[in-house]
Amino acid sequence: GKLVRDLLGLRDNKGETPLDLAVKKKKVAVEILLRDWMDRLALEDNPSCARVCHRSIKQVFSLRNWMMWIGLGMPSSNNEAMFHMQKSVGPMFLVIMMITLAIVMYPWKFLPMWREGYLWDLPFLHMFTMSNILILLYSLYKTYITDPGMLSTSSNTSTELHDLTLHLQSEYENALDALTTDDSSLQSPRPNLCHSCHVVKPKRSKHCRIQRKCVLLFDHYCPFVGNTIGLYNYKYFYTFLLAMTLSEIGFFITWVLYLKRFPGRDVAALVLGFFVSLLSLIGGGMLLYHTQLVWGNLTTNEHHNLYKYEYLKDERGRFRNAFDKGCLANINERFCPKLGIEDERREFINRGADAV
Repeated sequence: GKLVRDLLGLRDNKGETPLDLAVKKKKVAVEILLRDWMDRLALEDNPSCARVCHRSIKQVFSLRNWMMWIGLGMPSSNNEAMFHMQKSVGPMFLVIMMITLAIVMYPWKFLPMWREGYLWDLPFLHMFTMSNILILLYSLYKTYITDPGMLSTSSNTSTELHDLTLHLQSEYENALDALTTDDSSLQSPRPNLCHSCHVVKPKRSKHCRIQRKCVLLFDHYCPFVGNTIGLYNYKYFYTFLLAMTLSEIGFFITWVLYLKRFPGRDVAALVLGFFVSLLSLIGGGMLLYHTQLVWGNLTTNEHHNLYKYEYLKDERGRFRNAFDKGCLANINERFCPKLGIEDERREFINRGADAV
């Protein structure tokens, strides 16, 4: 902390700080990174709830951040500052805020026991909406806390992942030895190595720049749930999207019926319901997209790089998805992941994929 404070407070012979120079030279990524650290230090000095909310709201209403979060104007692979900013609390704060707003508003405005009974004849609709909101909360929590499949030997890593990581590290050392000795036994094409994690990268995995680890069956990093989506938490992420869409459909129908039956004009319900209903567009669109991916057994990363990976090409270089085993088998593979070490050594170790 003290070192960072000293570095941020340094001034050149003209009295300009690093932030002044970044703004002057239009180094946007550096400016964002420096401002983020300044906000962090200010939060450490005065860790109040108001400051936390202010920092989160600032991130939420930043157009530059939104363009990055949804994938527009994505930074270059060498721009670590922008990748660092992806791991911000703003998007997840927004999701939690909207869910909380829905949970508070529903009993306050819609449930018969709290009002004059405008919607007393809709018990099924109430149960449908509230049950999906509860599933939404549970799946968000599980998506956030579940290890997506990060290759690591740390103490909190599962035994299977720990053993697989050790095996892949051994393969990495063998591959380097073979390369340095020009060993002809090293198969061609050569294994895909991650020099950050020091492992042979499993097929369909990718090094996550946010988590700084290789993730099995890497899909994407989602700032709205605060975690990387991979092998083990994809089912919770999909459930999150499904529950959000269904709860928003129920909420929207309830909201419209309430406004129709309520005598006069309920401005609070109109405004709050409108903002909560905006989630249905985002959640519904993402649900349709990921349903398409599950149907074809592809990840977001693979869909965005269809012609990059050799294992997604046939002999003529055309797209061919060897993982598409039919709808039911694809669903089972994505939602019921298994990692048996002895069997998966052949399945996961990438002997023929291009570098990621």
